[in-house]
Amino acid sequence: MTYTHPHPYSSNFVYEQQVDGFPNAIELEISFGDFSETKLNEGFVVLCKNSTCLDNWGNYSGSTFPGKLSNSALIIRTTELFIQFTSAGVNSENNWGFELTVTPIYTYGMFPSIFISTVPYYLFIAVVHFICIFHGTV
Repeated sequence: MTYTHPHPYSSNFVYEQQVDGFPNAIELEISFGDFSETKLNEGFVVLCKNSTCLDNWGNYSGSTFPGKLSNSALIIRTTELFIQFTSAGVNSENNWGFELTVTPIYTYGMFPSIFISTVPYYLFIAVVHFICIFHGTV
């Protein structure tokens, strides 16, 4: 899922967004778009653990963001986060702001419920079909 705002961002801009809704995921991969850039030390993107933003996974300003261009993506062990972007002044340089993509990560045995509910059924049908073919009843 991708999160963004109007570009370029306005002066004294505030953007806040709760990110959740990834059942059975164990981690989230965070990648910022290649155009992401804020006014250094005045425009901050904070990836918070919750809406209070007292604890966070990263505070980014300027042009160096995880997943941007050749930078490695940020992997966090959670299924939810809160994005907070604030600009503390005039965006005189017409900085673009940010765009970030959140991708859920699953491991073996931890797939979306639609997969869990259908795989055993189809596996059962395949096994029964194989047995019938082997015994010549199909």
